[in-house]
This record gives sequence, structure tokens and C-alpha cells, in this order.
Amino acid sequence: MPRKMSWLAGFMLVLLQMVASPPQASAATAMIFCNGGMGGASGLTASQISGLRASGMTTMIIFNMGVATNGDFTYGGTICSNGVYIGPSNWGSLLNQCRTQPSSITRIEVCIGGWTDPSWTNIKNLIAANGTNSSTVLYQNLLALKNALGIDAIDNDDEAAYDSASTIKFGQMCNSVGLKSTLCPYTNPSYWQAVKSGLGSNCDQVYLQCYDGGAGNNPATWNTYFSGLKVVTGYWDYERDTTFLTKMQVGQNAGCTGGFLWPSCTGCSPPADGNEMSQYAAWILDTFNPVVTPVTAADVVGSQVTFATSFGGNNTYQWQVIKAGATNNIPGATNMTLTLANLQLTNTASYQLVVSNVSGILVSSPGSLAVSSAPTAVNNVTASFAGQTGLSYGFPLTPTWTIAPGSAIAGQSPSSTNGNFDLETFGGGRN
Repeated sequence: MPRKMSWLAGFMLVLLQMVASPPQASAATAMIFCNGGMGGASGLTASQISGLRASGMTTMIIFNMGVATNGDFTYGGTICSNGVYIGPSNWGSLLNQCRTQPSSITRIEVCIGGWTDPSWTNIKNLIAANGTNSSTVLYQNLLALKNALGIDAIDNDDEAAYDSASTIKFGQMCNSVGLKSTLCPYTNPSYWQAVKSGLGSNCDQVYLQCYDGGAGNNPATWNTYFSGLKVVTGYWDYERDTTFLTKMQVGQNAGCTGGFLWPSCTGCSPPADGNEMSQYAAWILDTFNPVVTPVTAADVVGSQVTFATSFGGNNTYQWQVIKAGATNNIPGATNMTLTLANLQLTNTASYQLVVSNVSGILVSSPGSLAVSSAPTAVNNVTASFAGQTGLSYGFPLTPTWTIAPGSAIAGQSPSSTNGNFDLETFGGGRN
């Protein structure tokens, strides 16, 4: 996959109000493990599917499928046996609904393994006994699973066997039926390096566990292990607070390409609801994607607004205007900020920044601007509204205005707000 350039978090915001979910660029991976049955047919209720589609998460991984000693695939019971899919007949349709546009979900994987899970030992023994050709039960069950569920990849969470030779052979079998391989390490770097090296481009993501047994993992160190492929840093929701955001920012500073959530909340049913998924996806995407601020702005003719975002490194910049379905470069707008002075009605549009360097090209999320005519004076007083909104979850509000002591609004509460400030059900202090 293309390498994503690093950029500096920490935005200077000029804002009056807060929105829950700003538009996001699509460059970063935001992945969620669907554990506790939430990715199974019975867990994919209409509400859960709607939550996934609107969450901002780009990848969902069904956790976890087992491989039995006879080669059967299991998920709360046998789902593939002797090359025949015998799982829920509507499962593939429900998964397809999760990524039916409009949806943020573009990729679905199935995870094999986990703590105390014997699947990778069973895979090793099956390959040693039967080989890997298309007549083997492993091959036939992989093909049946792919055809029934329409998944994109098999995720490897081996925490027991650590046999690179058989893992590579299994990954090659996955590739032969049209499935990518992904890795989810928490320890034993040499094993994961050997697997990635053996699979080459057939392995296109590494999801690094930075919690529980992997709590000591340094994303920057792991980013040196895989010949240029950068890891996706992962954390759980155990603390139920902004610790997750801090972990994502550490990963971003280390050059990671995104983040993932392991929903671990004990007693939650399902373990991640729509609000939680949106909360964590926003933390991931706001960290790894460049976001233009203000996200939205409204002002009147003759006024002025400045759009900005921050990147690190030696970059080339080009601002673009999006209007009437067309995207065009703005001549001369090649700095990190874009100031539109003496606003006119024709300035109503969205504005985004294209950043390029030796690592590639990245396009920011857009910021929108609505310009209206100045209102008519009433009793010789002209009152005009100007509003700007900034980033979403987790980022502190930093007003930059100063109200004079003699101002008519000094000491007064806001007359109104926009946005739903009850969306965050835990932690964060965003209210």
C-alpha cells in the first residue's frame, strides 16, 4: 500500500461551536475487532449494521474463527466442513449490508487465533499431514468461506504456535482463493517478520497490539520490522477515557498508518455500540488524517476567513476549491493556510489541501464555507452571524477571542448551541 506521510497533530482552532463528526479523509485505516459475537449473523442487527456503516471505521474484523483438528472452521459452532459452508445462510448478506454505500466500511476480515486458541497449531499439523493443494480440507474450507461471506482477508492472531513455515503456506493458500493475509502481533517479532517476508505483498496490513500483553510495544520499533510496511497501532477501551486518543497520537508520531479498537468492555452487549464506534473512529481519523479547520464556517459578504492544517516534513501544498461537483486548484494558494478576504457570495464552497512529498500525495478533509449577504440594519445596528466549528472528539476547545469588559455579551451564557453533546456516553470531558 502507498506510504502515508507523517504530519503534526496539534491544531490552532478558531471556533465558536462544536460538531460531533467532521468530514474525514479516507487515507487512514480505522479498524474495529468485532468480538463478543457482534460480527456474527445474530449480532448484526439492523441497529448494529447502521452503527458500523455510520461509524467512520474503515475495516471490521470478525473475532474469532477457530480451526479444528479435522480442519473444520468454527464460529460458535461449525461453519465450514469438508469444503461446504454450513453457517448461517444470511451471514454473507448481512456483512454485505455493512459496506453497502453509503458506508465507511470498505473491508471485512476474519481473525483466526487469540489467547489460548489452538487453531494455528492445528493448521500446522494439517499442512504437515495433507499439504496445501486445492484438494485439501483447509483449501476447500477457505474457498467456501470466501464464497459464502465475501470477506477480503484472513487476520492472523497466532499467540501459541509461532511456526512461520506453516503460516506462510497457509497465507499462500489464502492468496490462491483471493484472500489477503494480515498480522496481529503482540510479541515474538522474529516470527512476524519471517511471515511478512514469506508472504510479501500478499500480506498488506500489520495490526500491532499495544495493550494487555502488548502494552510495552513501541510502534516506532515495530515500524522498522516489515520492509517499509508501517503498522496500524491498536488499543482497547478498557480505561473508557481519552487514553486511547493518547495512544493513537503516539502511533501517529511513530509513522503508523492508522489505528484500531479492541472493544473489551465487560458486560457490554454488544461490546461496541454505534456511539462507541463513532467515538473511537473519530479519535483514529482525527489523528491520522489531516483535517482542515474550521471544518465549517459561516460569514457575510465583506468578511474574512482562514483555513489551516498542519503537516510536518518538506512538503508541497496546493489548496483546492470544491464547488458544483468540480474540484479545482486555487492559483497561488500554495501555503499551509488559505485566507479568503473580502468574502463574496461566490466564495460559498468547500476547501481542501493537497499535500505531496517523496512519500506520495495526501488530501485533507474539506472545510466548508457558507457566505450570506450582510443583514439590514435595525435601529442603526447591524448584527451579523459568524460561526466556525472545529475538530470532533477528544480535541480541546481553544477559543481565541477576547470579550471586552464593557461588551453587551460579557458574562452572558451562549443563547444557543448546535450539535448533540450527549453522543459521548463516557469519559472525554467533551461536554
